[in-house]
Amino acid sequence: MVKYISIYYNEDNKKFSLIGEDWVGILGVIVSLILVVALSRKKVNIGLAMILGAVIVTATSGISYKEGLNIFIGVFVTPEFIELALVVLMISLLGFVMKQVGFLDTMISSLISLLGGTKLLMASIPSLIGLLTVPGGAALSAPMVGESGERLGLKKCQMGAINIFFRHMWFPIYPLYPPFLLVAAMTDVEIKHIILVSFPIVLSGVLVSFLTMFKGITPIKNNDKSESKSKVFGKFILSISPILLALILSLGFSLLFPIAIFIAVIWVLLIDAKDNLHSWQKPVKKIKKDILPGINYTLAITIFGIFFFKEILEASSVVEDLMLELQSLGLPLTLLVVLASGISGLVTGSNSAALGITIPIFASAIAYNPLPYVLLMFMTSLWAYVLSPIHLCLVLTKDYFDFDFFEFYKWFIQPGLAMTIVTVIIIYIMPYMMP
Repeated sequence: MVKYISIYYNEDNKKFSLIGEDWVGILGVIVSLILVVALSRKKVNIGLAMILGAVIVTATSGISYKEGLNIFIGVFVTPEFIELALVVLMISLLGFVMKQVGFLDTMISSLISLLGGTKLLMASIPSLIGLLTVPGGAALSAPMVGESGERLGLKKCQMGAINIFFRHMWFPIYPLYPPFLLVAAMTDVEIKHIILVSFPIVLSGVLVSFLTMFKGITPIKNNDKSESKSKVFGKFILSISPILLALILSLGFSLLFPIAIFIAVIWVLLIDAKDNLHSWQKPVKKIKKDILPGINYTLAITIFGIFFFKEILEASSVVEDLMLELQSLGLPLTLLVVLASGISGLVTGSNSAALGITIPIFASAIAYNPLPYVLLMFMTSLWAYVLSPIHLCLVLTKDYFDFDFFEFYKWFIQPGLAMTIVTVIIIYIMPYMMP
């Protein structure tokens, strides 16, 4: 590891250079992440904060400003950015329109009648939406969590924590979770074995979260007993039909997700026009009130900032340099796996990327007994990615609820500690359980 930094003037290329640039690049990433959190606490758009963070990484990692500018311009025409920006904008519009025309209110009222106005109501919404493993899917559940959370008297940071936790904490036992395919392809560990050992870990987190994340909840009594359960269920299906329609069009008919969501928006407006024709007698006023405010252009800036930061990070190779620096420390293998997985997940804001970085590094070292180490990589990178300030779901959830990062993180301490303890116990007893 580089212990010092020296600056010298290179006569050949007429510029200053650094000895220990790998170390400086690593420091630049750390500073940029701290800056992102600090600026977001000052209510600066997190996308703008990430652009500034990317500039810092560019300046400290050896990337030329010309290359950095090319990456900046290139993000605008990246198909992945365009599609994701449209998805997030359409999800935001759909949530707003559903709220304005009363769909969210009907949905929550129906769920209260069916499930009761309790913890189960709050947990079920992001859990069900979480089955849709698309980037930024938490933006779809956030309005519903917010609607029910306000009725139950919860804080904004509390609602945000519930939205993030219950969307992501089922992933270790969800067979369709994409990173499972990556793990199976890069190791000899079968997906079913990871799911099996993850069950008690997930269960411990969910149980503790039910005891801690719902403090201050005011249960809602369902005083309306006049409607039958079947009628209430019918109302619920109608209120959630835009989301179901978008999923059917996207998954069943392979329609691009932004287009599927746009059709769902039209569906909501058609139903509203049928039931409330008088509100459409002044269409311009209706559009200004119930549609246009739902197009949150700042979300496009946020998505751009995330993409630009990640592209700069990839071009800099700072994460790979950091992994090499960690290996040179001579630390125990278990500690190295935890550090590498955690840092990769935190810096990339992606579970797949973190696993893609760490598994090849340790593949030969863990080949003799891969399952405990793969479980450790998986759970560590999952937690780091979920709580990363550049994690898209977290960024969009923060944008919706406008909470403080540190107040948000406090709600994860107890369930996170429970899951960590159970993970350690399972890894310790695993050699005695496996044939």
